[in-house]
Amino acid sequence: DSAKNLGSATVNTYNAKEPTVRGLAPGKTFVISPDLEPATASNKQVVYMSSNPAAVRVSKNGQVKRYGTGNSDIYVTTVDGGYRAVCHVIE
Repeated sequence: DSAKNLGSATVNTYNAKEPTVRGLAPGKTFVISPDLEPATASNKQVVYMSSNPAAVRVSKNGQVKRYGTGNSDIYVTTVDGGYRAVCHVIE
């Protein structure tokens, strides 16, 4: 399954079969696209954050890119309710 569920937030990591991405080479990217529950939620805004931006950065649109060495957790947090999911990016 490509989703990690925390509360009512679900994060799908495209190009990854698990909520952990291994072996992302420098300069390579993938996109995290959140599926929020319920589908009828009025506020579907999320905020992305990297725990180690020197190694891996994430754009405001969920594009994740490797810049240096090291591991990073990419957090996706809903603006409404503060529900959080995480995608681990491991060397």
